[in-house]
Amino acid sequence: MKQTSKSINRNSSIFLVIFLAGFGLLLVQHYLFLQQTKKLELQTENQHDRIMLGKMISNNLNNIEAYFFKLPTSSESNIHQLYRDIIFEKTNKIKQALSVIEKGGSIDYVIPLNLPEQNEMVTTLTYQPVNQERYILEIIELRPALLEVEERLESLMAMVKLRDRYLKNQNSQNLFPLIQKIKTFLKECSPLFVRMNENTNLLFFKSRQHLARIEQSVAAELKQYRLLEAGLALSIVLAVTFLLQLTYQRHSKMLELERSHQTLADSFQLFSMVLDGMDNIIYVVDLESMEILFVNRFTREKFGDVVGRKCFQVFTEKEQPEICPCCIDRATLLDKGKEKERIIWEREENGKVYEIHGQLIDWEEDRKALHVLIFDITDRKQAEIRQKEIKKRLTRSEKMEAIGMMAGGVAHDLNNILSGIISYPELLLMEIPKKSEMRMPLETIKASGERAAAVVDDLLTVARGVASAKKTANLNNFVSDYLNSPEFNQLASRYPHVQVASKLSPDLMNIRCSAIHIQKVLMNLVTNAVEAIDDEGKIRITTFNQYIERTAEGSQPVAEGEYAVLKVQDNGPGITTMDLEHIFEPFYTKKVMGRSGTGLGLSVVWNTIQDHDGSITVDSNKNGTTFTLYFPITRDDRSLAQETVDLDHIKGHGELILVIDDEKQQREIAGKMLTLLDYKVACAANGGEAVEAIKEHPADLLLLDMIIEPDMNGRQVYEKIKKIYPTQKAVIASGFSEDIEVKKALELGAGEFIKKPYSLKQLGIAVQNELKK
Repeated sequence: MKQTSKSINRNSSIFLVIFLAGFGLLLVQHYLFLQQTKKLELQTENQHDRIMLGKMISNNLNNIEAYFFKLPTSSESNIHQLYRDIIFEKTNKIKQALSVIEKGGSIDYVIPLNLPEQNEMVTTLTYQPVNQERYILEIIELRPALLEVEERLESLMAMVKLRDRYLKNQNSQNLFPLIQKIKTFLKECSPLFVRMNENTNLLFFKSRQHLARIEQSVAAELKQYRLLEAGLALSIVLAVTFLLQLTYQRHSKMLELERSHQTLADSFQLFSMVLDGMDNIIYVVDLESMEILFVNRFTREKFGDVVGRKCFQVFTEKEQPEICPCCIDRATLLDKGKEKERIIWEREENGKVYEIHGQLIDWEEDRKALHVLIFDITDRKQAEIRQKEIKKRLTRSEKMEAIGMMAGGVAHDLNNILSGIISYPELLLMEIPKKSEMRMPLETIKASGERAAAVVDDLLTVARGVASAKKTANLNNFVSDYLNSPEFNQLASRYPHVQVASKLSPDLMNIRCSAIHIQKVLMNLVTNAVEAIDDEGKIRITTFNQYIERTAEGSQPVAEGEYAVLKVQDNGPGITTMDLEHIFEPFYTKKVMGRSGTGLGLSVVWNTIQDHDGSITVDSNKNGTTFTLYFPITRDDRSLAQETVDLDHIKGHGELILVIDDEKQQREIAGKMLTLLDYKVACAANGGEAVEAIKEHPADLLLLDMIIEPDMNGRQVYEKIKKIYPTQKAVIASGFSEDIEVKKALELGAGEFIKKPYSLKQLGIAVQNELKK
């Protein structure tokens, strides 16, 4: 009994020892399990906060990008400064977040709620990095990129301020290149923001990988705990109640871990919401199996739920992986010896152009994947096309200007030569009898000179430096006069198979113009249209008023404003696209030179339009060609018509006229004409002589050439004489001059100007009109 009792006691002691040992081991194991669980919970919460930091960085990056590209759209300096301060605030917030990820710490995170009673919520994120995570910081290159954003922001601010100053000063010469520079600058900044957003996305993907390791650790701990529980269950039968309690605790911990897992899943959902908020195709594809692992909302709406499908089955037309650039470069991306981790390519589809960015990443379970972002760059491509078109127009204008300068120089010299050929026969015809045998040769010489002067006038129009007076007129009168002119009747007789009709607006507004040049524009357009029609055809001349609300596109932009429009339309074979780009260039013609034209017709049209601050558009196809000319209207009702005057009515009364011209022949011609008109004449070959002559003998009027060599031009001579005699009258006589110099001379008080070579009546009328003022 005692033995049994001893045995029972011994067994009881052994059991008690085993129980106590098992209980102690269970307590120790339970304590370790609690500590490990607490550690895992802290790590889980730590990973959750890191994901929230990534979301915070992503939101701030989106705000920085939005304000960065929005800054140049405003012209208000206070708005510029506000956007700049917001961007610097957001960059500092990102820097703080990166510092927390790198070194640990806390940071406040403002979450917008968009609720009526509460607009935002502030939460504190706390994060402590672990050693195995620090390599993430080597992937995230946000810190130097942020510095680059700040530097580029300062550059952008400087360019915007300069642009606003040009706008204020109306410096259009420098404004256009600067605007192009700002556009190019913003275009170059776009990849920087794309790269920053891609690096931010890595925060989330690395957090998912670390979470997988935490779950594996939890599974190992649970396995060890079950083995120990099975071994101790044989010796601690009496601890069933305790074991049940321990099991209950274990299940409680498991529920807590599940809640932690759910928290991470919710964090993933929040991060996915950021990607779902972007209206771009975003997906992740496995590089080995080409299986789609993740897509955002926009991709799901466009292609459906494609997760698990092959990428080439979704994103290519014929399901051929070899035509996908992503698949072509797959072997390169998988080769660890290669440094190429990013590919960019473009693709056109349904009239849209897309830019595709592929970034090599590590997905969960050590899967190599490609993170793909697709951007619609159609607007950017169209802007590039428009920029090329503008550059082409600028090149054409520069070419026209260069040719014009050369033509102007030649025309100026020819006008001086033609003055003698035209003026001397006119003077001789006034002196010889009407029945003289010399009249016909002299009239022939004069007529030939006038025809040559007309060609020179075309050259001057191409040069856009011809001195021509602009008066109020109506386009309808020009059309009616031309259709009843000998020139048109001769053209109609040569081409009887072509019908010319007109439709003129009865309430057409007036314009300020040079009558001779508008007449020549109309004649050249109609002549070209008639000669373009091989068989029977029709030409229609139309006039109407039009208000342009916004800039239109054509051969030349049409600015906003009110216009009197002249349209010449034919049903000929049209102009080829290649010829359409050159039709306004001097001497570019498909006609037989010297027989059907000089090659200057449309150049005269173009430059006349420029001199009248107008615009021209050309539409041509196989059904015909339409030239549309836009002239700014005027509400000045002064008539262009001039009454016919007799030579006796324009003679002077012995007034002294000082002729200032560096060409001896021009001085002699002007002197003889003025003498015939009963004026006294004095001459000066340069500016110095003119000033000295006016000091000795004050003149009633100056006949002033604008190009005088070598000391000073006509405007400078007139300016000096005006200081001596403030009321000095003058008439400008020039064949070619700089517009700005003519305008300055007119502003100083010079009256009308006449173009060389001029006739006796033209000279007499101009001098008489100025003397009467």
